[in-house]
Amino acid sequence: MKYKAMTAVARLFGVRFVARAVMPALYGKTALNDPARADERAEWMQQLVMNRSSIWRAANGVLERKSIYGELGKIVAPTLVMVGDEDVSTPKALADRIVGAIPRAKLMVIPGAGHGSTLEQPAIVTAAIGAFLDAQSERVAAPHSAAAA
Repeated sequence: MKYKAMTAVARLFGVRFVARAVMPALYGKTALNDPARADERAEWMQQLVMNRSSIWRAANGVLERKSIYGELGKIVAPTLVMVGDEDVSTPKALADRIVGAIPRAKLMVIPGAGHGSTLEQPAIVTAAIGAFLDAQSERVAAPHSAAAA
C-alpha cells in the first residue's frame, strides 16, 4: 500500500514529492548514511526528480504484475541472482526463494548495498558478474579440453 500511495502522489503532483520517500526503497543504509557519498545521493535524487510523473505507470506495472515464480523452474541457462544485503524492496529471503526455484542458480549477496546495488557497489557487482561469466566459459571449455586430450 505504501508504494501504491507513492505512485498516486507521483502521478498527481510529480515525482519530487515522493523522491525522498523512495530513496530508502532504492538504496541501502550504508550509501544513504555515508557522509562521503553526499554528492552521489544528490545525483541519485536529481535523477529521481527528473522522471516524468508518468513513471507511476512503470511503478504500478511492477507492483501489479502477475507472479512468474511458477515458471522459474523452467530456466535452464546459468543464472546469477544478486541481492544487496540492505535491500528492503527485494530482501535476501526473496532472493533465496528465487534461487531455490531456478535449477543450479547461484546467489551473490552484495555487502553494503540496497536495491540499487549496481550504483552503490559497482566494483563488487562487476566483479561478481565477471567471476560468474568466467566460470561459465570455463565450464563450456572444459568438455572441449577433455575431448582434445
